[in-house]
Amino acid sequence: MPKTRTTITISKDLLKKAREKEINISSFVDIELRRYIAFIEGNVFDSGFSKKVECGRRDLNPSFKLGKLK
Repeated sequence: MPKTRTTITISKDLLKKAREKEINISSFVDIELRRYIAFIEGNVFDSGFSKKVECGRRDLNPSFKLGKLK
């Protein structure tokens, strides 16, 4: 996939910390943008694998389906 040069603005302190930790900012932004776009499009991928996982809602009270104890 071809890449294009762009300009972003971040705080000086954040840039300094990223350089101290030897973080490749370009790669990091690319990865996080892909993750965010997948998130807002509703696509969730299993940790590190290309297998798509359905994103369902978690029931906060699953016991209501079982009925009440007498």
